[in-house]
Amino acid sequence: MVTYAPVRIQQGCRSRISAARILTKAIDVPPRLLDGFRRDLMVDFKVLEQNLPRIDARDKVTGRAVYASDVYLPGMLMCKLLPSTHAHARILSIDTAKAEALQGVRSVITGRDFPDIRFGSGALKDRYIMARDEVFYIGEPVAAVAADDEITAQEAIDLIEVVYEELPSVIDPITALTAEAPPVHPDVSDFEGYGFAVGNSNVCTLLDADRGDVDQAFKSADRVFEETYRSQGINQGFLEPMACVTNVEANGRLTVWASTQGPYQIRTQLAGVLDIPLSSIKVIPMELGGGFGAKLRLAFEAFPALLSFKTGRPVKLINSREEVFTLNGPRLPVTNYLKTGVNNNGTIVAREAYSIFDVGAYLGAGPNSGVGHGLGAYNIPNFRLRSFGYIRIKYTWDLIELRAWRI
Repeated sequence: MVTYAPVRIQQGCRSRISAARILTKAIDVPPRLLDGFRRDLMVDFKVLEQNLPRIDARDKVTGRAVYASDVYLPGMLMCKLLPSTHAHARILSIDTAKAEALQGVRSVITGRDFPDIRFGSGALKDRYIMARDEVFYIGEPVAAVAADDEITAQEAIDLIEVVYEELPSVIDPITALTAEAPPVHPDVSDFEGYGFAVGNSNVCTLLDADRGDVDQAFKSADRVFEETYRSQGINQGFLEPMACVTNVEANGRLTVWASTQGPYQIRTQLAGVLDIPLSSIKVIPMELGGGFGAKLRLAFEAFPALLSFKTGRPVKLINSREEVFTLNGPRLPVTNYLKTGVNNNGTIVAREAYSIFDVGAYLGAGPNSGVGHGLGAYNIPNFRLRSFGYIRIKYTWDLIELRAWRI
């Protein structure tokens, strides 16, 4: 009979250990049954002082690595996007007739071609994959074209005529939090998820975590430190622009070759916004030229996917560097207030943290880190953590801030 027991590596033990030694300690079986495993499991786990080459290095330096933009399929079309020119506006009309008449154009889509289904990259389904009635940031896609080549696709984009009615924009983060600021999403409480509006404000989410008697712990602490920290919004700056190729087979199955860190997330969200079965989508993650968290979720893959369904042909979309700044998920500007109580022996006894995230036009997963990372790597017995997300409309965060932002 095989029984399992926990293995505890004592402090001060050597870093050089073998899997066979661990296995012997963890499994109570006759040693002879492990003889066949021991020879295979005598692995040296020492990492320091080892020269360990990257397993993908040779392919990358010799040019054999295949990225999403390297995928070519017979009959493939090229996709281009039409971005919004306003931070906040109502779409009165979109005229695609001239673009559709251009020779070499195979299909033109707008937000009305997608199912009336919202999705989200965080706790709230607060957006459409392509703008339908309103735009909430400069660069938000309002149309897409599939054409025989990239030049024709861009010419078609330039022929699309959009009439906007400009709406109020909140461009200052402090103003966005005041009672006078117009709410970016006044119906946020009706969206699916656990976002909410605090009164009529632009605060759309509040996460909290508590343990112990925080106030008493601060009173008894030998020293208390308080400080407010502010970080700016940052684009991750990966070298490879986002790209993907989509193809629909005769049986209706969609295949997506994508530059992504989150193939399963993309697959799930694609099924949602296209309203098709999850089992009918296959996402193939290609070699990644950097991502740093920006390529985890659905960004633009639904556009070539829908165009593939409409044309019956493969479609490729490669983002420009400007589109990289507007379509991916940047690291958010955050204001952090931290109060920490410590004893003279160095023990942290209390932590209070308030994190305010400028999430942009739509709520993402950023505010989760205010609670999830509020303690760092420390075991703090008493804590009070609060994380807020707010939305506002903005113009100058490099290109990222050209949008309607909310906390």
